[in-house]
Order: sequence, then C-alpha cells, then structure tokens
Amino acid sequence: MPNYKQELNTEQYNVVTHGEGACLVLAGAGSGKTRTIIYRVMYLLEQGVRPEEILLVTFTNKAAREMMERIVETSRRGVSTTRLPWAGTFHHIAFRILKQYAPLLGYKNNFTILDSDDSRDVMKLCLKQEGVDRKARRFPSARVVLSIISFARNSERTIEDVLDEKYPNWLDIADVIGRIAEEYRKRKLSANAMDFDDLLVNLYVLLLKSENVRKKFATQFRYVLVDEYQDTNKIQASIVKLFASVHKNILVVGDDAQSIYSFRAAHIGNILEFEKDFKELAAVNGVSLDLVPKETKGQKLEGSDLDIKVFEKDAELFLLDNRHFDYIDIDPFGSPNPFLASSIARLTRGGVLAITATDTAAFTGTYKSVTRRKYWSSSMYNYMKHNVGLRILIRKVQLLGAQFDKALIPILSYHKGHYYRVFFVNKNTKTACDQVLKQHKYFLYDKKGIDFKVSYDTVWIDGDRRTEEAKVRPGVQVAGPLWSGELCNLDLLRMISHKDMFELEKEFFEGLEREAEFEERNIGTDRKVGFYDMHILASYLKLKEVPKFDEFLAKVKGVRCSFSRMGFYSKLSSCDILEILKNY
Repeated sequence: MPNYKQELNTEQYNVVTHGEGACLVLAGAGSGKTRTIIYRVMYLLEQGVRPEEILLVTFTNKAAREMMERIVETSRRGVSTTRLPWAGTFHHIAFRILKQYAPLLGYKNNFTILDSDDSRDVMKLCLKQEGVDRKARRFPSARVVLSIISFARNSERTIEDVLDEKYPNWLDIADVIGRIAEEYRKRKLSANAMDFDDLLVNLYVLLLKSENVRKKFATQFRYVLVDEYQDTNKIQASIVKLFASVHKNILVVGDDAQSIYSFRAAHIGNILEFEKDFKELAAVNGVSLDLVPKETKGQKLEGSDLDIKVFEKDAELFLLDNRHFDYIDIDPFGSPNPFLASSIARLTRGGVLAITATDTAAFTGTYKSVTRRKYWSSSMYNYMKHNVGLRILIRKVQLLGAQFDKALIPILSYHKGHYYRVFFVNKNTKTACDQVLKQHKYFLYDKKGIDFKVSYDTVWIDGDRRTEEAKVRPGVQVAGPLWSGELCNLDLLRMISHKDMFELEKEFFEGLEREAEFEERNIGTDRKVGFYDMHILASYLKLKEVPKFDEFLAKVKGVRCSFSRMGFYSKLSSCDILEILKNY
C-alpha cells in the first residue's frame, strides 16, 4: 500500500483523496498528472470501490497499458485485483459497448471496423457513384474527403463550415461533398461496418437514444477519470458528461496550454469550459482542485518577493486598461492576431513579448489564401515550410511593432510539434525599426537546382508575386515577404542549454544552440534562411541508399536542423554537397 502523504506533494495528495463531485486538474508537462491519476485509482480501490465501477479513459492503448502496469507495480497487489475492465481509449470503450447494443442502431453485433485503407476504398466507390472525374476538374482526393467528413462529425459542425475554415477553395462543392458523405454512410451501414469516427458518434447516439443503456453505464461507472482532457473533441466530451450524469464523480486531468489532436477536431474549449459544463457537479462539494490554481490571491512568485495577481478578464481589454508591462506572454488557441496590437502597445522599452501560434496550417502553404489574409505573406509547401512559416509570423509581429516605433527582435524562436513559439525583445527606436524592416525579404527555392537564396526584388508574373530570379527560372518557388535574420540569440541559448531541465528539452535547446552558432559563423550569407534535406538530395540523385546522417554531416561540415529530421545547414554550395553525396 503506497504512503500517499510521503509519495505525493500537497496538490497531488488533495486530488488523489478528493471526495465526491467534479475535479479539474490543470498542470503542465512533467508536473505529475499521470502519477496523480494512477494514485487516484489505487486510492479508490482501497476505499472499496470495485474495479468495474471505475471508468479510466486514455488517448492511446499504450498509455492505458502503462497506467495499469504502474498501478499493479506501485500498489503491490495481484493483477487480478487491480485490473480495470473499463480502462482504455474512447474507441476501445465505444467498441465494447456497441458490440452489445449495435442492433439498436441498425447494425448487427458482429459489425466490422474499417481501417484507413478500407475507408479510402469505400470512399473511392462513393466518388465514382457521384460521377466525380478528378482528371476533368479540381476535386479533393478520397483521403481529403474523408478528412473533411471526419472533422465535421467530430467537431459537430457542417461540412460547409469545415470547408469555409480549412478548405475555402472547395467551398463551391460543399453540396457535392455532402451527398458523398451520405452515400458513404449508407454503404457502411449496408456492409455492417463502422469506421473509427462511427465508433464515437454511434456511442453518443446510442446513449442519447436509449435511456436504459445510458442509465446502465452511468449507474455502473461510479467514478469517471479522463487523462489528457485537452485533447477531447466535442463528441468525446459529450460522452464523458453522459457517463458522469448519475454519480457526478468525474476527474479530468490535462494541460490547457497544449493540444496535439487539433487535426482530429480536438477542442481546447472542453477543458477551458469544464467548470461551466460541470457547474452542477462542482456545486455538489463546491470545489474544483487544480494542480495550478486558477486564482491566487496574496501568494508569492516562487523564488521572489513579488505578489501574484490573477485577473479573469478579456485579455485585450485587460491590456488596454493597463499601462505598461515588462513581459507579456500571448498563448491563445489558434492565431495570436487578436492580441498582437494591444500587447505591443503596452510593451515597455527593453520588454519581452512571447507569442505562440497553433494555426500552423496557415503558415505552411496548406491554405494560401489564409496566409495572405491573416499574415500578409505567401508560404511554400515543402520540407522548409515550418522554417518559412515561423519567419512569416515574425515579420507580421514586427510590422505591427513598427507602427508603434517598436523594433521587435527575435531572441528565441522555434517550431515544435503543433505550435510556433517566438520571444521578442523590444528596442524602442525608429532607427532599429528601419533596420528590422530591411531584413524582410523573399525566399526563393529552386527544386531543380536544389538551391535557395533571398531577394528583395519582386515582380508580377501571371497574377502571382514572383521574383526576378523566377522570371529566369519558372520552376522557382517563392515565399514571403518574411524575416531573413537570425531566429535565436546565441548567448541566450548557451545560458538556457546549461540549465537543469528535462533531458528532451535540454537536447532540443542544445540543438538550437548549434544552429545559432552556425548562423553566427556564416553571418552575411543566404544560408541562414534555408537549409538542405538529406532525403531530398538523395532523391534528386536517385540514390538507392542514403548514407548515415551523422557521417555525412561531418563530410559537409554541417549541423542538424531542428525543422526537419534529416535537415541540415552547411556553408558548402549545393553543387559541392551533391558532389560529396554522389561520391560517398
């Protein structure tokens, strides 16, 4: 039996021993969220709660297995006494229930699950049925149509709304895609088959349609626990509410600062609106426990004598109502655009502005019209898309800063996972602003020559913005305008990389340090904008075998690039690099 008070900190202990009612746990990576939920399960079992009365939902089967292994190991109990029959992913839970009650929805109990390849094959038949000729006109592929339908179902939105936001070029064929979606549904039903989206949607429909089924499971599950709640979509959150509707004992843990399943319609609002959604549940005991408290009055900042004041107010109004700040951190869901002007206006001379953007599709050339509309630039969809996208974001912030005579210089900027992160320092002079604007250039990539450069000059060719170089070589791709200067301050990176931190973070920042050192050694060259990719080069030469990456880096005197797994910087020309690779 674990010693909870010795093995847990105060906040974790309060969550683990929490009584009845709703409990929201918000904490960042490495704070012990998973540890807390594991100890919560063990505590409930020790209080006499039967394993089948606990519903534990995770986002991966691996996470579920690891949790169970740690429960068994930590509790020192036999596997038979601690195994939770209702622990797994949303899809796993849905499959188990639907196997029992599928006939209520028009399916047989022995329905099959379509994998991605099966779904694509069925969709191709639907496209053919609709008479779609992809050669005759522009039309999304079967994979893209499936993605559109999936996003609409999981976000509980119409196909037209999804197209308007994510695929505006196809908005005119919304009715056609709607008919295809209906045909897809009918074919699955007639074949007694469900795809992965059907598992969730059909479970939700079943719980709404059948009061007996809903009461059975809501009564059985005395305690509902959900890990990584920030990654739930609207359908999943609705299912959780129904399961918790009888006993009203629900614990959700997550990080409101990150969500990695936005492509699956994950809705960060679920965790941000938890207290509102579960208002009645929280009122049972009048408490909502956070690992990171939402309100802190009279508390001290760790390692400082400064008082903490927390305000719940519209961020833009709050900024405009106050004078100046030395540090402003904007971390919204999606685009930071709504908060940029007010943040910059209230930033002091020498102050630091931190910006996060999670709408990476707008920066990477996926939705070109969105990039032009929101960020006043054009990107390109290739291996350098995240490097280019980050530089587009930096330029947008700098342009707004220039309006206030504030030169915003990036001192730490990077792409990681689903987001961009940039820290700017404010140099409050007109001269510095002019110097910043001079570094806004265009990025040229010549796929034929595997080369890149930067340019100021632009002309219009066939209705598209191009450079003089593109006039000579029509195959040249162009992105910009964008920031062409350094992405990180080397001194800052050296300081960060020598700090104690998680091993993965340390490794990441040490990589950024090596990149910055390379830039400093080769300052004044166009190499500081673009980089090379090993796979692209090998494909260009039609090599059957790619050399070992680290060995090749030594040959070209290069350094790894954080933007691409096989990306690297080198001061050698593309011709020299190709020659080395050819003769390797």
